[in-house]
Amino acid sequence: MQATTLDLHNHAMQLPVSERAELVDGLRTSLLAHEHDVESAWMSVAGQRLEAYNRGEIRSQPIEKLLTKLKTLL
Repeated sequence: MQATTLDLHNHAMQLPVSERAELVDGLRTSLLAHEHDVESAWMSVAGQRLEAYNRGEIRSQPIEKLLTKLKTLL
């Protein structure tokens, strides 16, 4: 952890349980909101790609070919 994060962690550990629970809930809520934004963005990209595929602007490839290519990159 970075110094600031470690300081926050140490400070949070000194809080009463009820305040730590509020802190955790607030952090969890902020993460879920971000996760929703990311999921929405990916759904938008997937929709755009599907539309491009349906218009013939991009083509599909067999999964085996993609997996082989991925293995060479890793």
